[in-house]
Formats: sequence, C-alpha cells, structure tokens
Amino acid sequence: EAAAEEAAAAAAAAEAALEEAQAALEAAEAEGDATEEELAAAQAALEAAEAEAAEAEAEAEAAVEAVEEAAFVEPATLATYAAVAKANGLEGTTIVVSWPSLSHFNKARDTVAEFSEATGIKVELDYIEYQAMRDKQILELSKPAGQGEYDVVAWVIFNKTDFVNKGYLTDLSKMFTNAALTDPTYDREDLIPAYVNSGSVAGGRRGYLSGPTSAMFGVPFGAETSIMAYRKDVFAEYDLAVPTTYDEMFEVAEFITENVPDMYGMTSRGQTGGNSTHAWLLHASPYGADIFDDQWNVTLDTPEALAATQALKRIVENSPPGVLNWGFGDQANAFLQGDSAIYVDALKIAAMSRDPEQSLVDGNVGYSLHPVGPDGTCGAETGGFAMGIAENSANKDAAYLFLQYMTSKEGDRKMVEAGGDPVRLSTLADPALQERFPEYPVILEQLACANENWRPLIPEWGEINAQIMGEQIGAYLNDAIDAETALATAKTQTEEVMERAGYYSTAAERYAPYAGTTIVVSWPSLSHFAKAEEVVAAFEAETGIKVELDYIEYQAMRDKQVLELSKPQGQGEYDVVAWVVFNKTDFVNKGYLADLSQLFTNASLVDPEYDPDDIIPAYLSSGAIAGGRRGYLSGAGQGLYGVPFGAETSIMAYRQDIFEEYDLEVPTTYDEMFEVAEFITENVPDVYGMTSRGQTGGNSTHAWLLHASPYGADIFDDFWSVTLDTPEALAATEALKRIVENSPTGVLNWGFGDQANAFLQGDSAIYVDALKIAAMSRDPEQSLVDGNVGYALHPVGPDGICGAETGGFSMGIAENSANKEAAFLFVQWMTSKAADQLIVEAGGDPVRLSTLADPDLQARFPEYPVILEQLECANENWRPLIPEWGEINAQIMGEQIGAYLNDAIDAETALANAKEQTTAVMTRAGYYGWNVR
Repeated sequence: EAAAEEAAAAAAAAEAALEEAQAALEAAEAEGDATEEELAAAQAALEAAEAEAAEAEAEAEAAVEAVEEAAFVEPATLATYAAVAKANGLEGTTIVVSWPSLSHFNKARDTVAEFSEATGIKVELDYIEYQAMRDKQILELSKPAGQGEYDVVAWVIFNKTDFVNKGYLTDLSKMFTNAALTDPTYDREDLIPAYVNSGSVAGGRRGYLSGPTSAMFGVPFGAETSIMAYRKDVFAEYDLAVPTTYDEMFEVAEFITENVPDMYGMTSRGQTGGNSTHAWLLHASPYGADIFDDQWNVTLDTPEALAATQALKRIVENSPPGVLNWGFGDQANAFLQGDSAIYVDALKIAAMSRDPEQSLVDGNVGYSLHPVGPDGTCGAETGGFAMGIAENSANKDAAYLFLQYMTSKEGDRKMVEAGGDPVRLSTLADPALQERFPEYPVILEQLACANENWRPLIPEWGEINAQIMGEQIGAYLNDAIDAETALATAKTQTEEVMERAGYYSTAAERYAPYAGTTIVVSWPSLSHFAKAEEVVAAFEAETGIKVELDYIEYQAMRDKQVLELSKPQGQGEYDVVAWVVFNKTDFVNKGYLADLSQLFTNASLVDPEYDPDDIIPAYLSSGAIAGGRRGYLSGAGQGLYGVPFGAETSIMAYRQDIFEEYDLEVPTTYDEMFEVAEFITENVPDVYGMTSRGQTGGNSTHAWLLHASPYGADIFDDFWSVTLDTPEALAATEALKRIVENSPTGVLNWGFGDQANAFLQGDSAIYVDALKIAAMSRDPEQSLVDGNVGYALHPVGPDGICGAETGGFSMGIAENSANKEAAFLFVQWMTSKAADQLIVEAGGDPVRLSTLADPDLQARFPEYPVILEQLECANENWRPLIPEWGEINAQIMGEQIGAYLNDAIDAETALANAKEQTTAVMTRAGYYGWNVR
C-alpha cells in the first residue's frame, strides 16, 4: 500500500511535469521569435515528459494491482473445512442438532449432508414441531455437562436471553479465540448486523441488546425482517402509488377496500395472544413506541403507543373477515390467494409468492420498504431464528465447525440455492441473486434500519407477550375495551411481572441475598491495587459481602492464578482475579474466566446506573474483551470477560523548566522529539534527552511496541502472516535505537522502574511510556522534579499515526467460582462511577471517561485532559494478545530487539530472525491450518 501511494504520487508529479512541458512548448510557439533549436528542445522535453508520465502511470497501476493481489483472500470452502476437521481429529465425531420443523431448516438437509460427507463429522438432525421445541430443548440443555442430547440448537429469538441467562448456550467469543478452528475468512462483519444483534447477542443494553457488555451466543439462521409486498397489477390498474408512510398506506388500503371488487386493502395477524402482540409490535416500532425505557419503566401510556394501537385497528378494519382469528399463515394466505392487496410482515412472503402450490399471485407481486411512521421512523422487525452451541455439549469443536460452515459465505449461498433465507450482506448484495430475487435489494435497504429492539427479549417476555399484551390488544381489536384501557391494563400487569422478577430492586435489595458471603480476590501487589484496599472496605460496609484480598508479587501472579483457575468447579481459591492484559486471551481460551455478558442478563444483579458506555473503550477492548477481530480485539463476535482496573495508556512527560530555559517546543511528532532530545543530550549539562526501557527480553519488546504503533508497524496481519519485514517495522526499530542512544548510561539494563527513575531523578528530560509517571512525579519519596513536569500526547509517527499503548490490568470472575453473583456485584461496584472517584481519591487510576472529564479532577491532575485526548486514538491492537504472545514477547522479539540494541546484529537481521521464529511458533500452534491466502 505504501508503494502504491508512492507510485501514485510519482505519477501525479510526472503528469504535472508533462503539463509544464506542454505549456512551455505552447508559449514558445506563441512568441513567434523562438529559434528552431528552441522549439525542437521544447518538443523533445514534451515527448520525454509524456514518456515519463506514461511510465509512472503504468507503475502506479501495477502497484495498485499488487495491493489487490496481496490483499485477496479466497474464502474457505468445504474442502478447507474438511482439511481442518481432519487436522484437529474431528473425523468420526457425531453431533446432534435441534432444529424446528420449518421450511428454511428443512431446505438445509442437503448442505448438512455435504458437510457431513466432506468433514467426516456425522450430523444427526432432530426436527421438532415449533410449538414443542422449547420444552424439549430446555429438558436437554439443563442436564449436566456431556449428558444433554444436543450439541447445536436453534431458537426463536425471543428465547435468546432466557437461554443465555440460564447458562444453556456457549459464548462463541471463547471459540473465536481458537485460531486452529476459526475460519479466518468467515467474515463476521458480513453477517447481517440486525440479525446478529436481535437473535444472537445478549448482555448489552437492557441485557438483550448489543453494547459494550454484550457477547455473541449464536449466529443467525432462518432470520427475518419485515417488508411490504403489494399487488403490482392492482396498483397499476388503479394508478396507485406505492406507499412509503403509514398515512399513505391507510389511504391506499382504504381505497382498495372500497373500490376493488372482492379485495381488501390489507392483511394482518389478529388472533388474541402472541399473534395480536406481534401485529402490534410490527407497527409500534415505526410509530416510535416501546414497551420499556432503559430503566424498565413501562411506557405503554405514551402517545406513540396509543397511535400504534389505533393504527393496528385501522389495518384490521381493512383486512378480510376472520382476521381476528388469524396467525401468520392465515394472513399470508389472504395475500397469496388474492384476497388482500398489501402485506406488511416477514420477508418470507416473497418465496411463498413464487410457490405455485401456495400462490395465485406469482408475477404480480412487488416489494417495498416497511412504511415509516408519522415521524419518519423506520422500524422494521428483526425476528426468526438463530443457532448456537449447547453449553453442556461434549463436542463443541465439531459443533463450532458446523456452525461456521452452515453460515459461511459458501454455506449461505447454498442455502439460497436450496430455497432458504440468507443471513449475509454479501449474499443479498449479489447482482446475480438480486436479478433472480427482486426482494433482495429491498431487504438489503430495509435491514439498514431494522430495529434490534423491536421487542423486549427478556426472560419474562413469554408471559408478557401472550398473557398480558396479547390479551389486552386482542380485547381492543375485538371491541371489548378501548385502546386506552387496553394499554393501561397491560402497563399495570407488566409492572407486576417486572417487580416480581427483581427489575425494580433497590441497591440494598440487590445486595441482601449475598450478605455474609465471602469472596477471595487475587490482585497484584502493585500501587493501584494497594490503594484500592480502602475502597474495598467501603464495598464491604455497604453490601455485607466479605472480601479477602490475596496480594501476589506480579512476577509470581500468573502461575498462582493458573494453578487455582484450572481446578474443578468450586474448588479454586479465587472468585475474582486481576490479570495483566497480555494474559487475557490465554485465560479466555483455556476457559478460566466467566462470561460477564451472561451475568449482565440478570436484572436483579445489574445496577441500572452502571453505564458501561462510560468505561474507557480502549481499556475495555484491550484488557477485557476477547473473541472479536483476530480473536482478541473488539468487533463482531466479541465477548466480555472482565472490566478494566489498573489500566493505562502512554503519554509524554517532559521537563517544563528545561523546555522553558532553552526555549524548546513541546514535540508532537517523532522527528520533532528526536531533534529536541538530541539537543538536550548535547547541550544541557548532566541531562539526557530521553529515557527508555532497554533490557533484553520483555522490556525491549515493550519499548519497541511503544514506537511500532505510531510508525504503523504490526507483528501480524489479519491472517497471521508475520509482518516484521515491512519498512514501518524497520523504521520503528531504528527509532528505538535512536531513543536509547539519547538515554542515560545503563539504559540497556533497564525495565520500567529504572527508566521512570531516570526521569524522576532529573537525569532525563523526556519520557514516553505509561501514564503512571504523573502520580510518581508528584510523590516526594520518588521524585525530585515535582512542579517541573508537563504532559503532552504521545508523539505521532511519520504518517501522523497516533498509536498510544493500551496496557495494565483488568479483573473478572473465575469460571470455577462458586460465588459468581457476589463476585459480579464486587466487580460492578468497584468499577462504578462512584467507586472510580473513590479510587482516584485513594491515589489509583480511573477507568471511566466521566472521571477523567471531571473539571475539579482535571484542575488537580493536569495529566487528565491529556489522557482523555490520548485515549481517543489509543491502539487496542498495540500488541498481539494471543496465547502464544508469552513466548514471542520475551524469547523471540525481546531477544532479537535486545541483540540489535546491544549492537550484536543489525536491525534487518533482528527483524528477519524474529519473523522466522515467530512464524514457526504460529505454525506449531495451528494458525496456518486453513491455508486461505
């Protein structure tokens, strides 16, 4: 890409030179007194410029082609999956899949058979009648590990949160950390986001929506949104415009009901119970109505809710007789048999309209967007099914491969060819498929504004759906009560359900069941955690939960934690553990950490004021999230395993007094920093320009990473090719050497404490590393420079890249803890807004944006505004947080960078050696088993 940019710049320069040569020739010809030699020279210059421009343009085109070729990755095929299954010993495994006996799933049989034959993974399909499916699944999913019948289950989306809350489903983010089994071309971002969020994601906002605390427990399969289908022939005959709003739809529908023989304008579900609720929800969303707000207040008394209810009545009044007894099939049949002209509901009507066994209207159906409400709100439904892995399955690896393939790009295309519904954006956007299926462009546009919060997917929804909302809406549609009474009664009854379920618990009620419980917390014996002890005492006083703190020396902490976390359920010592961020993915991959997303579905535990969006996103992504991009970053598929606590980024600290005395500008780029540092080293007595870590091993790697990110270097690409042979990696390596050369004697033996001490004792004028230098500078027991330190952003690299570090610690709950609920309350309380302020007052580091933005705190801590700005561009991918990083970090990168800093080898050799050795580690760990490049 860099070469392509250079070639493009060269081509532009050559084109400019050509224009100048053309202008020079035209000027010479226009003057009239130019000699033949001058004209010939101008003509020759023009021809040379033309040749150079043509050559530069060709080079630019070739460079672009090279980028495209290098970036091209062939999606994994069934043959690839077969090879991976064999390499991981999964041939001969049998998995049992629970699916509903519905059209989409029945049409998947052939694709399943192909998967089974190719991979050697035998797939047994247990088709269950939809109405009986939930009871059978719960029976099996609630059995102990390894004893349930099912490995894979599909669920209708309103069972999602209930299944997650009860621990029935595997958080797929853990699976996504396993590179040997994860298809690197699966492209989770291509899965339709509205389908993923509504059917597969739980633990975020309201416990069932997406958000920073959410995780992915399945993948969409048989999912749907709502669109409008209409009779093209009727609209053409009567010169009717296709409605885009509800008001337009009512006008057209009423015209058809009154003027078109034997036809009604609309069709609808109308049967009292779940069908009448579904019909109401279809129109509530565009009308801006919702059943709850974010604090679980029931909002059925709003003008929007009333307008949506009256809109449904108007639709029913323009539907055929019998509508008040109809479910989905009945309303669809009215459209398919030509009794109704407009249908607004699930997209499956399109396939049904083309089926000669069901439809009399094939060829006469058009598709358009679900109309928008009075305020222009687009609120199409998100429904249907998703599927995931049973938590008690003994065959999760085989189930995971099955899940991926069936929803891969190849698998999705096969489902379409079999007559099923796609779950990928790329499938809907395929021009050839859009030509065959005219609803696809409409669905693609509709999904851009489909509402993931179309219905409240809480465990209590089953009762509210049919027994409360359905009964009251049904009574109104049947003229037994008015709309206001229906909504008021539904509001009162829904509030009673929510009260009983604990949604309105006070803090005291939240803590009361766990008073007297003892939890054991494993923390490093470091400053932030020591200062938090007094805040822990406040937690104990408020909640009655006793906390035993086990402080461990940092270097010994991992070994002790692994010993305890690997013990059987209930037998480990720890309930809560803190980890340094580079242990995150390894701990998740090994199953040591509890999935916090599941706990965030429990309304009786969750503090409604917790506000996870306020937790610093860069800290959350780097230290607590796993399963997204590359298995350790945020993104589609991520899960939450902790919260930041003792986290950090990098900033620049500098000696204000020296900068003022020598009239030096605070550097904002690396080039400026080198210039200032070298000036100080050469001109300021007894002071060096810089300080740095430099000790061979983890410290030299850390030092390299600090500068690699702003220089645009990375250790891997997204397909795990080692990228240490790039110009950016070389430039970052040489930049570190330049910093070391401007640091005090002894730097090549230094870790963090040594480099910080050089700054604190006045031996160095510029420090670029962890933000904790600010607190240390104010500590009279450590610092001789208090009052003379300024703070600025980590300098940007040559291309203007801001790439500050994301490091430090997070804490979460041990998977084998017997006290997960009490542990959750502790983790939540210690990272709440109020506790974050207490941590700061005790001398610790904040993890919330609101704390850093507090004006009073900014006045006391001048680094806070800098940190707040720095975090906007801190790099969550600052280092590769994979299980293999421990070996690569110290034994490979650290040794090679150290050898270069000590002048034992040159930079190119160091990087080449590190690349070769890192590639060997990654090969051994199975990262290249997919062979997709």
